[in-house]
Amino acid sequence: MSAKVETEAERARRLFAEYLRGKGHHVTKKRLFMAEEIFRLKPRHFDAEAILELLRREGRWREEFDRFPLSRATVYRTLDLMVRAGLLSKSTMDEGPARYEVKLGRQHHHHMICEGCGEIVEFVDWGHEHLVRQAAACRGWQFVDSELIIHGLCPRCKGQRRG
Repeated sequence: MSAKVETEAERARRLFAEYLRGKGHHVTKKRLFMAEEIFRLKPRHFDAEAILELLRREGRWREEFDRFPLSRATVYRTLDLMVRAGLLSKSTMDEGPARYEVKLGRQHHHHMICEGCGEIVEFVDWGHEHLVRQAAACRGWQFVDSELIIHGLCPRCKGQRRG
């Protein structure tokens, strides 16, 4: 008989529980369920309000916590803890609210944001990464992470501005 393979959502739940215990935080069913659902649903570049609405609409939440509605405060606190645990990344890509995305199991990448339509394009640039690490090392810093965000116009919006 073979061992059950852990899904990415189950892995996120397990790692989050380990992080919470290790840091002395409460390991609650709501926090673990929320982490698992984010990794199951895999929303792209979401803000706290969007994930709140997504989880409230999701039938599994209602089944699990019928008498205990999901609060805005729980969502914000849990997202913050998930960022500190290394499961999500948090970015202020534009002047709007902070956005989150799944970090665990994803290749490090950067973003281009269209100022016309709001489209977000992800890209990998190892040359940039090398320069950032080198700049940190030259100044005696210990590199942790970097984020490059390019604001501009996508080909479609650039073409509309010409016309």
